[in-house]
Amino acid sequence: MRNRQVHWESESPPSLEVCRELAEFVWYYLKTTDRLAQQAASELKIGFWTSPQSLSCLTVKFEPGARDLRVHGKVSSSLFLAAPASDCLVVSVQPSSVTEDHGYREFRGQLTGTVAALDHVIRLFFHESSI
Repeated sequence: MRNRQVHWESESPPSLEVCRELAEFVWYYLKTTDRLAQQAASELKIGFWTSPQSLSCLTVKFEPGARDLRVHGKVSSSLFLAAPASDCLVVSVQPSSVTEDHGYREFRGQLTGTVAALDHVIRLFFHESSI
């Protein structure tokens, strides 16, 4: 409605009844989506089988208002790359926060990577938040 008034000079203002209908619609929308906003997830857990007997897992934590993504993982050593790839996530860690045991690496750090890879994680987060 605002754009019509600002950009279309020939457009007459909407009637009071149309404004009331719009206000009712907006109020209903805000009222029904408020629950979704209150139930946002703060972490995303991803588990995946690396072999029939081996389960790897990642937990990504999202802090409200913060831009960094913290990650904790226990992942099969066979899944680590020697160098970053364009579609992969990168975990920045302190060497002391990485341990290796029985073919798994356990680590804690900050999740970084390409825009596409981080976008994929964020989409997973919002998908899980809406369930």
